[in-house]
Amino acid sequence: MSEPPAAQGPGSRQGDRRVTLLIYAVIAALSLLALWPLIESERLAARGEDAARRGDFAAALEAWRPLAEGGDADAQFRLGVLHDRGLGTREDPFAAVDWYRRAAEQGSHAAQVNLGLMLVQGRGVDVDEAAAAAWFDKAATANVPEGLANLGHLYRVGRGVERDPVRAYALLRRAALFGNATAALGVAQMIASGEGVEPDPVEALAWARLTAGRDGPSAAPARRLADALEVELDEAGRRAADELGAAIDRQIAR
Repeated sequence: MSEPPAAQGPGSRQGDRRVTLLIYAVIAALSLLALWPLIESERLAARGEDAARRGDFAAALEAWRPLAEGGDADAQFRLGVLHDRGLGTREDPFAAVDWYRRAAEQGSHAAQVNLGLMLVQGRGVDVDEAAAAAWFDKAATANVPEGLANLGHLYRVGRGVERDPVRAYALLRRAALFGNATAALGVAQMIASGEGVEPDPVEALAWARLTAGRDGPSAAPARRLADALEVELDEAGRRAADELGAAIDRQIAR
């Protein structure tokens, strides 16, 4: 005959509570241990961002390096920029390419664009325009304006890809509607000359004026194109360009 269960007195209940509390404490400690790499990564990322905002790029480099070496794509991209521009360290395009490539292979669209530019320019790597086009295409697929614009420029001139003005125009127009100024200049030029699209001096003037009104290297050539188109058009055409430009400006993503 089995023995009846032992009576549970106050002492045993306190013992059970102590065991339960100990288990909870162990679980909490293990949870904190599991979260520690994430907490440390966030701390280092924040410290690097604070240092960069202060202009202390050497400190930013020190904070971001362990993250980059641990496989963090954002940190890898940032190290690429620092080495690319010589911020907080000596300018080293070879190291920049290495960090950009690591980040690009993990899906960083910014790194894909910058790696593509390095491949076009032959900085830190042999010129390879076909490889550059492939990286730009990855960024363009995600609607990254710089990826769209750079790929469009390559298709326009036939570098690294077979020349295709129609595709070039489509890519540049998409980038321009995201606010990319170099793409907007390309759109204005292509519409003015009928390259990959039907010529339309009114729309070309609208795009040229929009681009001329922005800061950056595209403004001056856009202003020259606008001046030439204004001579070609009569007053009604110039007014139509103003109206179309306002409509396009409302479509541009800010």
